[in-house]
Amino acid sequence: MRILRRWLYLIIGGALLMPFIVLVTVLLGSNRSLMEGVVNADLLYFAAALPLAAVAGFFPLARTIEVPMARAMLGDRAQAVDPAGRGDRGRVALYWLAHVGLGGVVSAMTLAIPPAAVIMVLMPFAADLGWRQHPPWVDALGGFAPVAGIALLAGLVLAAVGAGEALARLAPTLLGPSAHDRIATLRRTAEQLAERNRLARELHDSVGHTLSVVILQASAASAVLDTDLEFARKALSHIEETAREAQSELDDVLGMLRETPRLRHILGRSGLQVDAAVAGDETRIPPQVAHELHQILREGLTNIIRHAGQVPARLRLDIRDAELEMTLSNPLGRGSSRVAGGRGLQGIRERVSVLRGELAFGVPDEEWVLKVKLPLGGPS
Repeated sequence: MRILRRWLYLIIGGALLMPFIVLVTVLLGSNRSLMEGVVNADLLYFAAALPLAAVAGFFPLARTIEVPMARAMLGDRAQAVDPAGRGDRGRVALYWLAHVGLGGVVSAMTLAIPPAAVIMVLMPFAADLGWRQHPPWVDALGGFAPVAGIALLAGLVLAAVGAGEALARLAPTLLGPSAHDRIATLRRTAEQLAERNRLARELHDSVGHTLSVVILQASAASAVLDTDLEFARKALSHIEETAREAQSELDDVLGMLRETPRLRHILGRSGLQVDAAVAGDETRIPPQVAHELHQILREGLTNIIRHAGQVPARLRLDIRDAELEMTLSNPLGRGSSRVAGGRGLQGIRERVSVLRGELAFGVPDEEWVLKVKLPLGGPS
């Protein structure tokens, strides 16, 4: 079946060449002085039609015609050709020329060889069939005519198979992506990777923050389970509420919803005592900047819980005309050893970098301080 599909594909190539052969026949055939002395006019028309066909291959329609046919009829190799790409016009024209050229040759052979081969194979029975006249070249073959006929048929099959295989090998290279297509593919890949990284940060920040709160509450409940049953019950209730909210938030992250939680909501869910002061109008913050700011704050609160425990924190948010500045600080907890590494700070650094902001953190005065500046214009 594959051989027959490729053979048909070659015959289609010959059919695509026919309008150019007709045009050349009209132009050259009408000029008797030019055609005088030409032994094989058909071969001349074929050779003269190829340059015209090559010019037609530079038009976008050539690739539009070739790609679906090649993918459907040439087999596995041609499946790699992307129909949505633009391709390189020079290479597409070269493939078009190969298709119509080889197709023209195989089509002519398909029309001429089978009848001639039948005549040669049946020559020993010419008298029985009542053949009184036959082509001179058949007489020249004598008794070898049937063998020559079979050889011609085998040659036709081999020519069709070879030409089809050649086009199948050429298709991915000549019909494949252009430099523009490759750049577009790389850009899409980079965007997909960036989106995956963003999703990973969202999941890390959301789930990490929730688990830290749950661990803190569970630890407190476990410590007083035998002495203060009421406190333990409240802690377990808070764990349940936090888990339910986390489940809803996780759905939001996976759905890439654009809405971001309000500042007070994040502070309330942290389980920490936070002295917060906001200077300026929070509603002036663009949605993307607000989203990243809230995730940075969430990660900052999570880091406080992880490294210092349930200590009081202080938040200062100053919203100016062109930028905002957030300062989050907390006293160092017992045994706390804050360092400049960790996935949390790395996530904050990536978010600040995306927005072209500034990040600073450290322990200037027995207090951990995280300071972030973000332009209100978002990423540039």
